[in-house]
Amino acid sequence: AVVSTQSTGETVGGIGDLYSFLGHDESVLSKDCRILFKLCMAVIEGYADPSLLTKKITDLNLARWTSAGSRLLRLYMSDHPLAKSPKLKTLVDFIIQVYGPMHVQIKHEWKLANGPSLLFQLQTRLRLFILEHPTLPKKCVKLLWDTFQNNNYFHHPHLLLTAKVDIPSFHDG
Repeated sequence: AVVSTQSTGETVGGIGDLYSFLGHDESVLSKDCRILFKLCMAVIEGYADPSLLTKKITDLNLARWTSAGSRLLRLYMSDHPLAKSPKLKTLVDFIIQVYGPMHVQIKHEWKLANGPSLLFQLQTRLRLFILEHPTLPKKCVKLLWDTFQNNNYFHHPHLLLTAKVDIPSFHDG
């Protein structure tokens, strides 16, 4: 049996693209990351296996935003009155378009040399998210950019060089 959910209408560029990236093998992800990935896919597709909606999510921990993201996606798919909230819809869009794909990709491509490339992808996802949500309050946009800029250690020249050295085609001449 499947449970019908609200679909976000998300298409290209979100977490759905990562399914082929992972080689259709979700086992490479941790349990929490796999649950987040499956919940994102359920929201995108508009239905979920009921067992997914009852899986235990780890305790809420501010250092592990994955469980908070999973809980928000479950709330969005529920019959709870808050599930229809425009603010929750915006949070779900952020999880599916920015946080979910980046979390999965970072967990899969964890090498230091991948940092600059992942940083660029995060910046691109943030820009698209902000452009697609023109009604976002300016303080939210500022918070997103400030957080991004305070945490972008991979823009330093020595780390960019590390990324370049690790690229196979660079060694081939």
